[in-house]
Amino acid sequence: MSKPEDMKLAFTWHVSQQVVAADGMVTTEERSWLRVRYAARARAAGLMMPDGKPTPAYATVLADAMKELPALPRPERLELVDDVLDTVVADGLVQVQELDKIREIGALLGLTGADLDEVFKKRKDL
Repeated sequence: MSKPEDMKLAFTWHVSQQVVAADGMVTTEERSWLRVRYAARARAAGLMMPDGKPTPAYATVLADAMKELPALPRPERLELVDDVLDTVVADGLVQVQELDKIREIGALLGLTGADLDEVFKKRKDL
Protein backbone atom coordinates (compact mmCIF):
# COMPACT_ATOMS: atom_id res chain seq x y z
CA MET A 1 0.00 0.00 0.00
CA SER A 2 1.23 3.49 -0.86
CA LYS A 3 1.88 6.14 1.78
CA PRO A 4 -1.15 8.35 2.46
CA GLU A 5 0.72 11.57 1.64
CA ASP A 6 1.88 10.12 -1.69
CA MET A 7 -1.67 9.05 -2.53
CA LYS A 8 -2.97 12.54 -1.77
CA LEU A 9 -0.23 14.09 -3.90
CA ALA A 10 -0.82 11.74 -6.85
CA PHE A 11 -4.58 12.29 -6.65
CA THR A 12 -4.44 16.08 -6.44
CA TRP A 13 -1.81 16.27 -9.20
CA HIS A 14 -3.94 14.03 -11.43
CA VAL A 15 -7.25 15.79 -10.88
CA SER A 16 -5.67 19.26 -11.02
CA GLN A 17 -4.53 18.44 -14.56
CA GLN A 18 -8.11 17.47 -15.38
CA VAL A 19 -9.43 20.70 -13.89
CA VAL A 20 -7.15 22.96 -15.94
CA ALA A 21 -8.13 21.08 -19.10
CA ALA A 22 -11.88 21.14 -18.31
CA ASP A 23 -12.55 24.38 -20.18
CA GLY A 24 -10.75 23.09 -23.28
CA MET A 25 -7.76 25.40 -22.88
CA VAL A 26 -4.71 25.12 -20.63
CA THR A 27 -3.16 28.55 -20.16
CA THR A 28 0.49 29.35 -19.55
CA GLU A 29 -0.45 30.48 -16.05
CA GLU A 30 -2.12 27.15 -15.34
CA ARG A 31 0.85 25.14 -16.65
CA SER A 32 3.23 27.23 -14.59
CA TRP A 33 1.04 26.90 -11.51
CA LEU A 34 0.91 23.10 -11.84
CA ARG A 35 4.69 22.96 -12.20
CA VAL A 36 5.29 25.15 -9.15
CA ARG A 37 2.64 23.37 -7.09
CA TYR A 38 3.53 19.77 -7.82
CA ALA A 39 6.92 19.27 -9.50
CA ALA A 40 9.29 19.35 -6.52
CA ARG A 41 7.02 17.31 -4.25
CA ALA A 42 6.21 14.77 -6.97
CA ARG A 43 9.90 14.31 -7.83
CA ALA A 44 10.80 13.94 -4.14
CA ALA A 45 8.09 11.28 -3.76
CA GLY A 46 9.35 9.41 -6.84
CA LEU A 47 6.20 10.18 -8.80
CA MET A 48 7.68 12.53 -11.43
CA MET A 49 10.73 12.20 -13.62
CA PRO A 50 13.07 15.18 -14.16
CA ASP A 51 11.36 15.89 -17.50
CA GLY A 52 8.01 16.35 -15.72
CA LYS A 53 6.45 13.08 -16.84
CA PRO A 54 5.00 10.61 -14.34
CA THR A 55 7.18 7.71 -13.19
CA PRO A 56 5.93 4.11 -13.38
CA ALA A 57 5.28 4.29 -9.62
CA TYR A 58 2.82 7.14 -10.16
CA ALA A 59 0.21 4.83 -11.74
CA THR A 60 0.36 2.45 -8.79
CA VAL A 61 0.10 5.24 -6.22
CA LEU A 62 -2.77 6.86 -8.13
CA ALA A 63 -4.64 3.53 -8.32
CA ASP A 64 -4.18 3.13 -4.56
CA ALA A 65 -5.44 6.69 -4.08
CA MET A 66 -8.60 6.05 -6.08
CA LYS A 67 -9.37 3.08 -3.84
CA GLU A 68 -8.29 4.48 -0.47
CA LEU A 69 -9.01 8.22 -0.44
CA PRO A 70 -12.82 7.90 -0.49
CA ALA A 71 -12.49 6.14 2.90
CA LEU A 72 -10.72 9.10 4.51
CA PRO A 73 -12.61 11.05 7.14
CA ARG A 74 -14.88 13.71 5.62
CA PRO A 75 -12.72 16.68 6.75
CA GLU A 76 -9.69 15.24 4.95
CA ARG A 77 -11.69 14.70 1.75
CA LEU A 78 -12.99 18.27 1.96
CA GLU A 79 -9.41 19.46 2.38
CA LEU A 80 -8.40 17.61 -0.79
CA VAL A 81 -11.18 19.36 -2.72
CA ASP A 82 -10.17 22.72 -1.28
CA ASP A 83 -6.59 22.03 -2.34
CA VAL A 84 -7.71 21.28 -5.91
CA LEU A 85 -9.83 24.44 -5.94
CA ASP A 86 -6.57 26.39 -5.90
CA THR A 87 -6.15 25.08 -9.45
CA VAL A 88 -9.46 26.63 -10.51
CA VAL A 89 -8.25 30.12 -9.65
CA ALA A 90 -4.68 29.64 -10.93
CA ASP A 91 -5.27 31.72 -14.06
CA GLY A 92 -7.50 34.28 -12.34
CA LEU A 93 -10.64 33.01 -14.09
CA VAL A 94 -13.23 30.64 -12.66
CA GLN A 95 -14.85 28.63 -15.45
CA VAL A 96 -18.12 26.73 -15.04
CA GLN A 97 -16.50 23.66 -16.62
CA GLU A 98 -13.78 23.70 -13.98
CA LEU A 99 -16.32 23.81 -11.17
CA ASP A 100 -18.25 20.98 -12.85
CA LYS A 101 -15.03 18.96 -12.84
CA ILE A 102 -14.59 19.73 -9.14
CA ARG A 103 -18.06 18.30 -8.54
CA GLU A 104 -17.03 15.10 -10.37
CA ILE A 105 -13.89 14.92 -8.24
CA GLY A 106 -15.98 15.38 -5.10
CA ALA A 107 -18.20 12.51 -6.19
CA LEU A 108 -15.10 10.31 -6.65
CA LEU A 109 -14.30 11.08 -3.02
CA GLY A 110 -17.84 10.26 -1.89
CA LEU A 111 -18.77 13.88 -1.19
CA THR A 112 -22.24 15.30 -1.78
CA GLY A 113 -23.24 18.51 -3.51
CA ALA A 114 -23.92 20.01 -0.08
CA ASP A 115 -20.40 19.05 1.04
CA LEU A 116 -18.91 20.81 -1.98
CA ASP A 117 -21.12 23.87 -1.53
CA GLU A 118 -19.71 24.12 2.00
CA VAL A 119 -16.17 24.22 0.60
CA PHE A 120 -17.12 26.71 -2.13
CA LYS A 121 -18.71 29.09 0.37
CA LYS A 122 -15.56 29.19 2.50
CA ARG A 123 -13.49 30.37 -0.46
CA LYS A 124 -13.18 34.10 -1.03
CA ASP A 125 -11.72 33.69 -4.53
CA LEU A 126 -14.60 31.86 -6.24
